[in-house]
Amino acid sequence: MRIKPIILGSVTAAALLAAGGTALAGTSAGGDTPTKVCGPDFVVQRSVTFKGAATYLLYNADTKSACAVTIKTTNLRKRTKIWVALDVKNAGVVKNEELTVDHTVPVYHYAPVGTRVKFSGGIDGGATSGTDYAPIK
Repeated sequence: MRIKPIILGSVTAAALLAAGGTALAGTSAGGDTPTKVCGPDFVVQRSVTFKGAATYLLYNADTKSACAVTIKTTNLRKRTKIWVALDVKNAGVVKNEELTVDHTVPVYHYAPVGTRVKFSGGIDGGATSGTDYAPIK
């Protein structure tokens, strides 16, 4: 089975801001959530936050596929280098790095339940996140 990424155009909606001028957790400046970005049948499994952004691992049980995306929480609507990586143990890494205003294009990998996966992300300025391998549930 081949999994195709969803490519989103530029977002024109107004920024959703919380106290301190940052986006609500899990929401891009355009109101995109991890589920909206990866697809409606994806459910958040894990996430990690860091200065300026958060990276999410989602799973779709029907397609047995994992999705990872990094969403900015500061410097909203400002073009920034941002990246995301999804590493399925013994099956390889899928990575996306780009200049964008809200979030990365999501990356996908086939990963049946029990597959050990780690994910990571980062933004310009050195802020990065990462996790250890953990099974898809």
